[in-house]
Amino acid sequence: MTAAHCINPKLTYRVFVGKHNLVEEEAGAKAILPEKIIVHEKWNQIFVALGNDIALIKLSESVTLSDQVQLGCIPAPGTLLPNLYPCYITGWGRVSTGGPIADKLQQALMPVADHATCSQPDWWGIAVRTTMVCAGGDGIVAGCNGDSGGPLNC
Repeated sequence: MTAAHCINPKLTYRVFVGKHNLVEEEAGAKAILPEKIIVHEKWNQIFVALGNDIALIKLSESVTLSDQVQLGCIPAPGTLLPNLYPCYITGWGRVSTGGPIADKLQQALMPVADHATCSQPDWWGIAVRTTMVCAGGDGIVAGCNGDSGGPLNC
């Protein structure tokens, strides 16, 4: 699973499993070509605020689970996590605004923000929909450019 805004149908993709350091060869890391990429039918890159920014990637081969490769679970439909429930984002995005891209996979605590909090005017206001997941950090540790499409694990 990834963000629809990360998918460009003109590009070819590889999905890495077991990867931690982008600049080193790692035992157990493997690149797999997608068999199929399905972007949500209601995703609209011009009207991003409408939501549906999600895509599924079907891999062309099975993955062997290991200490470095694990499954992420998708919650049951209608599941609502309580405010401040601990979730973590991971990615190789920028390590600071305008800064360099990370070589090593980064992780940050991003607790769930309930809709009442996230829809406040000093947060996202009316732009956030009840169908969206909202999570926030402490204002210091957070995601950054290049982390989009990475997982939010709770």
